[in-house]
Parts: sequence; C-alpha cells; structure tokens
Amino acid sequence: MPKPSPITCLALASLVSGMATSAPCPITGKFGAECPFAAGKDLNGEVASFPNPQMLPGHPGKGSEPDEGQKTIHGCTCQSACGASLDFGNADCDYCWTDDKCGSYSWTRFKYYDYCAYPEDVKYNDQSYLEKQSYLWDNIVATKDSYTPYPNVLNAFDESMKTSFDYATNDVMPKERVKVIHGVGAICKVDMQVSGDSPYTGIFQPGTAAGMVRMGSALEVTETSGMVPGIGVKFFRDGVPSANWVELVSLAPLPDNNYNFFASDFSNHIAPPADTVTKILAEKFKQASGCVTMVGLSDAAAFCQDGTPVESPAFPFELRFENTGEVSFPESVQTQEELIGERGLGSPASGFQNLFSLPLNHRHTETPKRRNTETRKLTNQDIPDILRPSRTYTRTHPYGRFVANMKAIAVGTSLFNVVAYETPASTTGVKIGEIVTTSECLSSTFGDSHFFVQHQRVEEDWAIYPEWLDDIDAARDCGASSISLDAPPTCAEKYA
Repeated sequence: MPKPSPITCLALASLVSGMATSAPCPITGKFGAECPFAAGKDLNGEVASFPNPQMLPGHPGKGSEPDEGQKTIHGCTCQSACGASLDFGNADCDYCWTDDKCGSYSWTRFKYYDYCAYPEDVKYNDQSYLEKQSYLWDNIVATKDSYTPYPNVLNAFDESMKTSFDYATNDVMPKERVKVIHGVGAICKVDMQVSGDSPYTGIFQPGTAAGMVRMGSALEVTETSGMVPGIGVKFFRDGVPSANWVELVSLAPLPDNNYNFFASDFSNHIAPPADTVTKILAEKFKQASGCVTMVGLSDAAAFCQDGTPVESPAFPFELRFENTGEVSFPESVQTQEELIGERGLGSPASGFQNLFSLPLNHRHTETPKRRNTETRKLTNQDIPDILRPSRTYTRTHPYGRFVANMKAIAVGTSLFNVVAYETPASTTGVKIGEIVTTSECLSSTFGDSHFFVQHQRVEEDWAIYPEWLDDIDAARDCGASSISLDAPPTCAEKYA
C-alpha cells in the first residue's frame, strides 16, 4: 500500500501562505501561478484561510467516532470517522485510523490506517421506495426552514471525489463528510410523470416515479457572487439503492449577473470549464472520471421503481430539465435567504432520525427485514463541527432570500419538462415527461448535512453504448485530452 507523502501538504501550505516553494502544486502538478491559491487567494479572489489539514472536516485527524460497524477494504475496524487528506494520495480516497495494528503504518501520523469500504446497506435498501422517501422527508421536515452556512470551498481539495461516485451504502452521507459544493439547498418531493411513448426503461419507463430533487447554488449566494444553479435528483426503488444523478447549467455563474435559478436549462452534461478556477476544480473531479462534464444515467434505467431489474437497460445519452415557465425568480440580485428560506441554523439541529446506528456490515450477520425500526434521533454530536454556526441568520442576511422563493413554489407545480437526447449525434430532443412537485420545497439542515446524491460515472453508460464514443470529442465535450471506456480505478481497486 502506498505510504502518504508529506511533500504535498507542505507544498499547499506554502502556496496558501504565499511562501516560495520548489514543490509542484498538489492539485494540478504544476508550478507557480498555475497552482490554485498561489497568491494566497481563495476561489472568490479573497484572502484564503485554508484550515489546518489536521482539522479539516471528515479528516481522520479530527478524532471523531466512525459510523457504527465501519470497516476498511482489508477488513480492519475503523476507530475514527472516514475522510481524505492531501498528504494521503492527494485526497483521492477516504481512510480511517484502525484498531489492532491493522492496515499500514503512517510514518507521518504515527498511526495505523486503511482505506474505507462502503458496502451497500441492505437493511436500509431492502425497504420499499415509499418507506425510504418517508424516512428522508420526515427528517427534512423536522429541520425545515433552517440551513447551514456554506463551508470553505477550498475544502473540496481535501475531500475524495471518488466517494461521491462510489458511496452506495444508503441515502445519507458518510459521517463527517461535508457538502463543500452545493452546500445549501431546498428539497422537494416530486413525481416524474413519464409519457406513454417513452422508449426507455427503469425510472424512465412510462408511468409515474416518486422521488426528490434538491435545488441550490454551487457556491454561496451573495450580492456579488451570481448564481450557479444545480439540481440533485433522487428516485427511490424497492429493495435496491436509489437512482441518482445531477443536473447542472455550468460550473460558472449564470451570465449577465442573472440570479434567476430557472433562467437556463439543466442537463446531466455541461460544457468544459473555461476559466482557471473551474478548470482547477475539474482537475479534482478527474480523480473519479475521465469525463468530468457528464454523469451517467444507466443505473436509473436498470431497475423499475418496484425494484424489478431490467434485462437490457435503455436510456438517453443526455437528459435535460427545461423550465416549463410555471416558475421564474427575479433576475436581480438575490441572496441565500431570499432564494431558499426563512432562517439559518442558529443552534445545532436535533430531532431527526439517524441511519448511523445501522451497522454497515449487517448484511453478513443477519437476514435483512423489510422495514427498518431501529433508528434513533440524531444528537448535536452527529453534526460536524463545521456545520455549527455561532449566529442566527435573518431574511436580510446574505444567506437569506434564496430559500424563501423556493418555499413559495406551490405543491403540484410542473417545474421542468424532461427532454431526452437519444445519442451524441441527436440535435433535437424529445419530451418524455415532466417533474411535478408533490410537497413544499424546504430548506433543511438535514438536507444540507446528510442528504446524499450519488454520482454515476459516465463511463458506465459508454460501456453499454460504446458506439457513442465515436461522436464524443474529448476536448470539446469532456475537457480532456483523451477518453476511453476505462474510468480511473475505484479506491477498492487502487488499494486492494
């Protein structure tokens, strides 16, 4: 197993403080101005205050307790929460400190460690789709009209991007993991009403599928930030993990300083980044996929909502969410409070159920039951320290008006037309359905801190339709020098 290298952490610390260094940048592998934060600035051009790597959220050095039953890829028992750090493989995989001298020894931390395994939580996933949706919605409602401050976006470089793709345990994020991007949002229950002539399978087959969408800006919304709209999509399924994907407009703010969240169409494909900052973020995502501008849809087509597997999944190359015109927000400057809600998190949230009490390896020790009745209430200790602000936000605060507009969306609103582009060569899309709200759209500390939307590597779609590669240009469509059916190795593959 590769040993952690202290030089990358030293290099980043030197760059952030503006000190001279002869080491290459740990993010891009380049020197000087091409490295982020070389002049001591953060992604918004402000003076950076990069935290001590030992204290980063999710970093095993914090000493927080692991999820119950958390194991590693070599079967070790974790004695800390899982997390990544720059000095361990440039934060490509989550690891934990281990018991009984299991795993490898870190000569820079003087502890034994191993890389975390995230097996499927069969006990949770064995529930019906309605039970899963109800469980999550109950927790969202229990912490509604509240939200967490945006974490420091620099923390993205100290998080494993592979976890966003490979964590398939359940619908709740690993303990201590923080949503560094899209950190604040509003969640609605929705139906995807798919037309009878849809040629696709699974969640995309004709009929109605029940799910949730989480809508928010990738970066904090202020009077000068602009809006970077994004949607996390989740549809629940009986007996198998949920179907998930994301819909974005761009990695950059909407043009002309437009704050209307619904001003542009969303897609599971976006254009490659054009500016230096977003190019740097894209490089980080290349730890997980060779085409960071696309996410896959094949898993959503692989099972029906009742859990029935599909023998030959059929799905489009691209899926767009196009505004129906029933909702439109002001284009003028909006702040977070105006867009998504009533108030901020003035004190640590409590009173919502917790999946952390469920052992991750229970599928090896007992027969899963249809309904989970062994949940408990989350306590303040379950909320990462970084998500415990010391102040209360009002409607006039820059976090304010973002959720208010979301909450005003009426139940039964058709938010989006669902438009499918069958292949990379398709120039015209076909409407196959609509996304319709079945609840209020609520801000929630549970949604911000725990609701998890898994990403799927687009290479998995290409493996089913390899002929698509003939019409995909690596540079134009993926921002890459080359693409292939082979994605970067998972953590389990890399460190087996």
